[in-house]
Amino acid sequence: MGRVGIIGTFMRTLDSALVPTRLVERSELRTIPVVPLEKPRRLWRYAMLRQFWVWLLPILWLRVWGKLTTEVFSRRLRIYLERMGGLWIKAGQLLSLRRDAFPDIFCEELSRLLDRTTAFPFEVARKIIEEDLQGPLEDFFSEFSEQPFAAASIGQIYGARLRAEDVWVAVKVQRPGVKLNFQRQFFAIRLIARLIEWLARGWDLRAKEMISELEYIMAEELDYRIEASNIRRMRKSLRKHRIYVPRVFGRYSTPRILVMEFLQGVLMSDYIGVSRSDPVKLAAWLRENGVIPRVVGRRLYLSLLRQMFEDNLFHGDMHPGNIVLLRNNRVALLDFGSIGFMETDTQKKYHLLLQSLARREYSTAIDVLFLLTSSMPPVDTQEIKEACVRLLRAWEIRTMTKGLPFHLKSLSSMYQQLMTTLVRYKARTSWLSMRIDRASLTLDALRCRP
Repeated sequence: MGRVGIIGTFMRTLDSALVPTRLVERSELRTIPVVPLEKPRRLWRYAMLRQFWVWLLPILWLRVWGKLTTEVFSRRLRIYLERMGGLWIKAGQLLSLRRDAFPDIFCEELSRLLDRTTAFPFEVARKIIEEDLQGPLEDFFSEFSEQPFAAASIGQIYGARLRAEDVWVAVKVQRPGVKLNFQRQFFAIRLIARLIEWLARGWDLRAKEMISELEYIMAEELDYRIEASNIRRMRKSLRKHRIYVPRVFGRYSTPRILVMEFLQGVLMSDYIGVSRSDPVKLAAWLRENGVIPRVVGRRLYLSLLRQMFEDNLFHGDMHPGNIVLLRNNRVALLDFGSIGFMETDTQKKYHLLLQSLARREYSTAIDVLFLLTSSMPPVDTQEIKEACVRLLRAWEIRTMTKGLPFHLKSLSSMYQQLMTTLVRYKARTSWLSMRIDRASLTLDALRCRP
């Protein structure tokens, strides 16, 4: 989560020579509405279940009349999850990883989930900051914007200037009552997950594993000290990749507050938007700032591979809203609430898998893939292996064919086809594999070029 802003000059912060010219004007940015905090509902169980049935009944009606397509169901589910917000969006994002169990159109729709929440009042944020820092806001900040420039279900971010360090920073403040609200949402999600498993008997949904993964993710994201630690570690490891990570100011950070350097640059999401709406404007910006899209894309993808196989510490959510474009093909990364790592044995297997693919040793690659699955069916695997090798050979032909769309050549899409084949034979993939796959899939969203 984050919108770029102004930086000051301070040792070990971003070099001002790397700050690009503006691509999107401030007037074009969305203003986040501020609304008073709602009082906790006494009948919250009833309210959540009522909202679920209000969504489900039209779905059942469409199914009875034979008008419920996968596309319609997926879109209605995304809209419902966005309306519910919070943990529901996280659950939908996890479901979007299950490309091994769900159709591509379903996973693609849920991958578009956006946390379009409103902001809570500044007076509430001030109280949280002053409680955690044990002093008046003005003792720590010489300037503090009362309007947040980014907001999500967990917290919102303000622009401010540190008094002692004389540096512009982004101050993330956690939403009051978010832990209690998420605990209540977990109740409803568990109940609905059991219902869906009962209705979809025969499908390998693994709802219990998804709930456990969701609990793990939220335990990390609800304590900003964990994100602060992630930022420090990634800042150190990505320095040699020439990828910038904003500095954390630990003396001002607590479980509910995260203070970090306030970067100025162009979000990749804005770059993609302008590439579609005004390609002439974008081409001029690229020339002015010395940015070559192919070079940036290569740097990001090679960095992700290095994060996985050299550092064993990778950004788990490199979507366009978390990537900042700088001058001269340099980039910065934001939002380190979720980072990933692998056990040494798993890391070696993934390395061997990529090596086998690069050498076109497809039979070896499938053997390694079998080792990476969480369980294999008690059947002769030769049939599965032959089916997977055929997929790899077809993928190789596509990669050498000019004019084909990107998604037909993508390594990530090929991997998804392999996962779908394994599931068809009742093999199971691990959540770690899905997280790793998501990291590369999110980079595929950057394939837009002017």
